[in-house]
Amino acid sequence: MDLTGSHARAGFASVPSLARLARPEIGRFAAAAGCMALAAAATAGYAWLVGPVVRALFGGGPLPIAGGAGAGVLRDLSARLGSADPLLLGGLIVAAAALKGAAFFGEASLAGEAGQRILLRLRARMYAGLLASNPLDPIARNRGDLVSRFTTDAAAVESAIAGGLVAALGAALQIVALAGLALALDPVLGLVGLVAFPPAALAIVRIGRALRERRRAVHADAAEVAGVVEETAAGLPAVRLFGAEGLLGRRFEDRSAQSLASAVSAIRLRALSSPLNEILGAAALAATLWYAKGRIVQGALAPDSFLSFFTALFLLYQPVKALGQAMHAVQSGLAALERLEPLLAGVASDPKAEAAPPLAPKRVCLSAARAGYAEGKDVLKGVDLEIEAGARVAVVGPSGAGKTTLLNALQGFLPLRGGALLVDGAPVSLDPCTARRLFAPVPQEPHLFDDTIRVNVLCGRSSASPAQVESACRAAGVLEFARDLPLGLDAPVGRGGGALSVGQRQRVCLARALVSLAPVLLLDEVTASLDGATEKALTGSLDRFLEGRTVLAVTHRLSTARWADRVVLLDNGVVRAAGPSASLLDSDPRLVALFGGQ
Repeated sequence: MDLTGSHARAGFASVPSLARLARPEIGRFAAAAGCMALAAAATAGYAWLVGPVVRALFGGGPLPIAGGAGAGVLRDLSARLGSADPLLLGGLIVAAAALKGAAFFGEASLAGEAGQRILLRLRARMYAGLLASNPLDPIARNRGDLVSRFTTDAAAVESAIAGGLVAALGAALQIVALAGLALALDPVLGLVGLVAFPPAALAIVRIGRALRERRRAVHADAAEVAGVVEETAAGLPAVRLFGAEGLLGRRFEDRSAQSLASAVSAIRLRALSSPLNEILGAAALAATLWYAKGRIVQGALAPDSFLSFFTALFLLYQPVKALGQAMHAVQSGLAALERLEPLLAGVASDPKAEAAPPLAPKRVCLSAARAGYAEGKDVLKGVDLEIEAGARVAVVGPSGAGKTTLLNALQGFLPLRGGALLVDGAPVSLDPCTARRLFAPVPQEPHLFDDTIRVNVLCGRSSASPAQVESACRAAGVLEFARDLPLGLDAPVGRGGGALSVGQRQRVCLARALVSLAPVLLLDEVTASLDGATEKALTGSLDRFLEGRTVLAVTHRLSTARWADRVVLLDNGVVRAAGPSASLLDSDPRLVALFGGQ
């Protein structure tokens, strides 16, 4: 289980990986490619029609044309059109424009829809990967960065496919059509005109590689800024109460300045390719003009043919520039795709494991359990803990004793480095699926989804009946406040449960755990947000509802510790004392000191 957020990236983000993402839309992309081919043919037709139009305007007549592949066909067509009615030539120009316009519409529509479908599937895969992530993994904890991955990075990948690979294909088809026309009109002159292509291609490749590195920094810095905004919004009450606006404003400006520097660096590098290709193209055109003059003087090249040739060559450098821009979009998408790899590589839950029934053990034990976060540093240092079926066990201890780490290990989020979990004496693998069959947690910081109370409770067991949901809500004290809401259990709770108080959110989370079939409830400071009277009423209702179920409660409240049957004192990652709460709480000096203020 990866708790560092590091993921191997070698070989993942490549053009073939983009092609694999595009594979489900191959039909639409094939149709879009057909439209591109028509647009390329129409563009070449535009270029070629320039010569016959000029010939027709200046009296027509059969003028010679240079030899070459397809020159006979072009000579015959040029001779006929050179003597044709200008209205016919105008109609051909309009027809070419209509064909190109229709082809462009078809290509843009098909490629655009395919890109949006790819984006939809990509985000669905990312969301599935998020659902399968370890909550302790940094990628799941940095919410601002997650939002950036789902928005900016995912959109960059979609643009790399629909606006990069597809645009590159369209530009390549236009290059082939126009270059083919130029070579057909005059092969030698065509080679002179195309001499700038190899250095232009080399520049595109080299700039693209450098751009990919800089786009990595751009995406990372954008995620950093999003993270600052997210955590500022979460801590806004503290900011306003302590007047920290200036401090955090400067912090945001520093992160934004770093993001600006990365973005400007990438923009300048990308902007370099366009003038570079422009200069190379202009040099090729100048060489073409110099060479063509001699061929025209010798009578080897007709002026109208040169006009068609020159127009084709002039139009050729626009798709060359477009090809460079498309490849830059691809490189930016590849940089974004590398950031998406951890989510796309998430392992989906096994349906059979998800559907496995909950366990019904008589005894659950931790034996010499060791666990920790940093490499080589244990927080739990050999914990022995026994939980009998139907018992209520309270885990107490000072701050930093390892109580939260114990809960993370029991929930399968933190792998054991030593020791074992024993269920009825048999060791079991402590993974999230097994933990789910054993434990139903109620976290210290209650979180609800932006839906109704009922839906949030059903997260504990989606197959629960309305009666079971209501029973769990009654035991958790949810019905007490839900009766006063216009929609009762169907009332929306707002984003993060913001429409409810902290105590009310805690009760909904408790009802979520109660409706599950897991035999052991893990209560993490579940009564911390409740007043004394509400806590007493809640524990009283739990006594009635929890018959036959087991509770492990982490608490710092003496009243909750007395409610438990047994108390376990955890200190510095080791169990220091364990026994019946009725006697141990009053006799052990360490516990007396711990709860002395209460």
